Amino acid sequence: MEEIDLLEYIAIMKKRFWIILLVMLISISGSVYLNYFYITPTYQATTTMIISKRQAERELQYNDMLLFDKLANNYKELIKSRKVVEQVILQLNLDMDYVQFLESSSIVTVPNTQILKIAISHHMPIEAARIANTYAQIFSAEAEEIFSTNMIEIIDQAVIPYKPVSPKPLINISIAAVLGFMVGLFLAFLVDFFDKSISTPEDIQRHFSLPVLGSIPVFKKK
Repeated sequence: MEEIDLLEYIAIMKKRFWIILLVMLISISGSVYLNYFYITPTYQATTTMIISKRQAERELQYNDMLLFDKLANNYKELIKSRKVVEQVILQLNLDMDYVQFLESSSIVTVPNTQILKIAISHHMPIEAARIANTYAQIFSAEAEEIFSTNMIEIIDQAVIPYKPVSPKPLINISIAAVLGFMVGLFLAFLVDFFDKSISTPEDIQRHFSLPVLGSIPVFKKK
């Protein structure tokens, strides 16, 4: 393959700059359209709960922490159970089934704490907060009924989120611009590689390895 030095690379980029610019504009325009006009924004609301041991007036011991870890795992499974989820769907008259509900929710336990969080994602911010709070209330009631004691305390109600968690337009558009530049650069070099036309003295030297003895200037008619 013919060797091309850095100056020739720069010359090709200048010569085919319109290709790079065109691909970048197409990529950025597509990303803007997708992020602002096509993709429905998703909002997330979170309810925070704590596993508390109200009956205990002493300080927490090591065995208590082990108990909380086990309870946290049990509670995570209970939260995702059909018994709890279907009650939420029925009470709020949601247009989704059990699987769809779980896909829109996430249950997180904070390591080395008794904190449990329920996060709900929805395209309507008010609905996201309403579902998260109802979910936590129904779960708390079911936990009390099943374990014969109420160790779940809601410490933070979900509030209405005003900023969507997705899409992230600025990040996505920046990525699209970089990808557009890379694809445009590749196409620019590809087009130049297959372009065998002679338009400059440098093309003669590059294609035929022959020295240029002279050139005839072009004069514009006045």
